[in-house]
Amino acid sequence: MSKQCYGIFFGILLTIAGVFGQDTSAQPVRDLYVAVGSEVNIPCFGGEELEWRVNRSALTTGPVLHLRNVSLEDTGVYTCHGLNGDISDQISLHPGYAPSPPVVHCWAPSYPQKAFCSWVQKPDTLLPTQYLCMSIVFIVLLYFMFLYIYIYGIYYPKRLTIRLGWA
Repeated sequence: MSKQCYGIFFGILLTIAGVFGQDTSAQPVRDLYVAVGSEVNIPCFGGEELEWRVNRSALTTGPVLHLRNVSLEDTGVYTCHGLNGDISDQISLHPGYAPSPPVVHCWAPSYPQKAFCSWVQKPDTLLPTQYLCMSIVFIVLLYFMFLYIYIYGIYYPKRLTIRLGWA
């Protein structure tokens, strides 16, 4: 065989290996965060005859997965499979609790130069939760509170507890 034939042969072999060696089931896993006790409908767009699996165990068939009264035990990776067994969609379900208003504790050890705040979130939401601290607004609030105390001579504790809430 000539060098050119070897080149064509290996080129075809590599192409075939590439086509058959590809993992076509590697779909990106999407995160879905839901409240405990809620109802969830997860659609899959891969045809009408689909199979849903959770953590690789068969669950149900159909284009939409219905989960009622979601609990923490429903945590897992849900996959939607077509007739040929290929994965059409993957969802990582993360049930959790809606965040409650945090309890904020603030103190000023060297007023007016410093004010420190900390907060506690109970119970743990089990969900990604972010807080935004608006320090300038809070420092202005502390300033007027201490000014009021200074003017009217009202006793105040060393630590303040402020409960935040939203509608």
